Amino acid sequence: MEAEKASILSTFSRALQREVHVLQDSPDLLWQQFYNRLQWEEEPIPGLIGSEAEQRDVPWIRRDTQFIESKNLLRTLDGYCGPIDFCTFSPDGEKIISADSYGKFIIWDSMDGGVIHEIDKSLRDLGPTALSRDGKSIFTIERQYIDTDEDDFKLENVYVIIWDLQRGNELQRIEGHPKSINSIRLNNDGDMLATASDDRTIKVWGLETGSVITTLEGILGGIDDVAITP
Repeated sequence: MEAEKASILSTFSRALQREVHVLQDSPDLLWQQFYNRLQWEEEPIPGLIGSEAEQRDVPWIRRDTQFIESKNLLRTLDGYCGPIDFCTFSPDGEKIISADSYGKFIIWDSMDGGVIHEIDKSLRDLGPTALSRDGKSIFTIERQYIDTDEDDFKLENVYVIIWDLQRGNELQRIEGHPKSINSIRLNNDGDMLATASDDRTIKVWGLETGSVITTLEGILGGIDDVAITP
């Protein structure tokens, strides 16, 4: 009996974790979301919620099919209005850091899915992103455009910007590529940064000074990606 109770509570807990992203904004949907998940579980769960459903006189939306998702899904994190371009775990595994292309960074608690900190640098056109080895700062690309006479936009400046994840302020700005940067990578020691650009070069930067250590050339077109061996 105790084992069965523990199993039921575990099933309810798992369903709650998977619905946190909905219930945070719409807690009144608790019964609806629980019912639509739990009705597909093995007995005695359907029987338990079935008796409760018969007593409810307020209509709700009922699913006729199961959710299409892995059984390994723990929870869904929801906090963006558009596509998410970057997501990674902090080195200690306790946080998840995500970013979109408009300058919104969110630091999540990986255990309960709660938002620890949010940095919103909206209206910036941000590109590839990388996390520092200590998890305290984030590297991203910012592109700045100017309006032309042809009703078009031309790339004027491109920077690597280092942000403090706790305070949300800019720590350092690195520039040197005349064209868009497509990829950034940190070395294992966290003291050098490599950038790949449409200007057909890879630049290696020293982060202490923000200056170029070396420029690599030899590709005939824009470079899409770069990696550093361990």
